[in-house]
Amino acid sequence: MFCVEYQLVIEVDGSIHTTPEQAVYDAARAEYLVERGLRILRFTNDEVAYHLPDVLNRILQNIAN
Repeated sequence: MFCVEYQLVIEVDGSIHTTPEQAVYDAARAEYLVERGLRILRFTNDEVAYHLPDVLNRILQNIAN
């Protein structure tokens, strides 16, 4: 998800993101996005499914800064 107003990318990652190959891809993608002035917040599927209030609080804290 991308929010233009806050230049914020929110990613929800499943278990595929724990593989070494995916970690390399994710790091390169993150670098590309950050170089363009975007901020990235990453959450796991479990965080979103089981701790949604915490996820929402982190998002709100990030945009408040």
